[in-house]
Amino acid sequence: MKILIYANIVHTNTLAGGDRIFIECAKRWIKESHEVTIVTNEVGKEYCTKGGISPQNITIWNASWADAYGVYFALIFKALVALVNSLFYKKVEYDVVFASSFFFPDLFPAFIAKCSFPKTKLIIASYLFVYKKWGTDYNGGKAKGFLFYLNQVFSLYIVKKYDGKILTASSFDKKYLIETQNMDEPSVLSIRGGVDNTFFSSVQKQSLKYDAVFVGRFHPQKCISELISIWGEVVKIQPTAKLALIGNGFLEEALKEQVKAHTLEKNIIFLGQQDGVPKAMILKSSKVFATASRYDSGNIALDEALACGVPGIAYDLPYLHYPQGVIKIPIGDRSVFIRSILSIIKNEELRVRLSNSALEFAKTIDWNITSKAICQTQMKMSPP
Repeated sequence: MKILIYANIVHTNTLAGGDRIFIECAKRWIKESHEVTIVTNEVGKEYCTKGGISPQNITIWNASWADAYGVYFALIFKALVALVNSLFYKKVEYDVVFASSFFFPDLFPAFIAKCSFPKTKLIIASYLFVYKKWGTDYNGGKAKGFLFYLNQVFSLYIVKKYDGKILTASSFDKKYLIETQNMDEPSVLSIRGGVDNTFFSSVQKQSLKYDAVFVGRFHPQKCISELISIWGEVVKIQPTAKLALIGNGFLEEALKEQVKAHTLEKNIIFLGQQDGVPKAMILKSSKVFATASRYDSGNIALDEALACGVPGIAYDLPYLHYPQGVIKIPIGDRSVFIRSILSIIKNEELRVRLSNSALEFAKTIDWNITSKAICQTQMKMSPP
């Protein structure tokens, strides 16, 4: 089966959940002898090769330099590059074209490929939605919310008009699409991220160094500022408590200033962007994964923590499904959040019990399961 993946939205120093999904799935499709081509930018190629994908499977449309000029400029420039390349480069027919996001740099070329070859199956990944008109409920600002809304409207229109398929990150979003967007149930697949259990189990056990860890983009959607405030309350009760923050993003300096302003430099440690074995070692040296995000529709970083035997604490969002291994907090209830953190870092028996539950749940969300579900349910692929 010939599969074409567009991943032109990939941004410098920011590996999002959707990026991880297409890389992990592509790696397994290639292993299963499907013919996979990934069209991405320079940064995307770097992520792919680090993820174990051969450069032979990657085509580069140069655009990553635009990231230095801000999100808006980069989005517009990458969309133009993708549009021009799609219109004027030699076209090849594929069995499946997969847009790794519903943003225009991935959506435009996927749409053109579908129009050029009507028999090609169209798959669009949409892992996060705005639910109010014009994107007014988007936490990244009105301008970004409006652009987000336009991408969403256009992507849903294309899927419905051209008998495409859409991937979502939760059953909540699947229900939303079916009930409010008139989507047919077979055209929507609810998937979540996944974990490479074989890899994480291969990383040796670490001595405990951090009381909690967070991994993710330093973006308003992740509510890291709120997590820092919560940790400040934890420190008042447990003065030696340490929180490790893994990741980067445009909020990094503001978050560091917040930590400094509250004299938490010894309690909150910024570890930068980490991946592979170094990240797994940090996870395994932590007692709990903590996130205060109110906007996640999936959380691959938390999934990976569970695969390391690290339990989680998170707000009980309707989009997230964690039947075990995670303590779910009523949204916004900081007092319960703080008590739950303290109970885990102080109670070894509770932590071990949650750790065992986390490992059991992680077995059900292995990347091998996710990649096969996309192939079998959405792409209807037959064995090569």
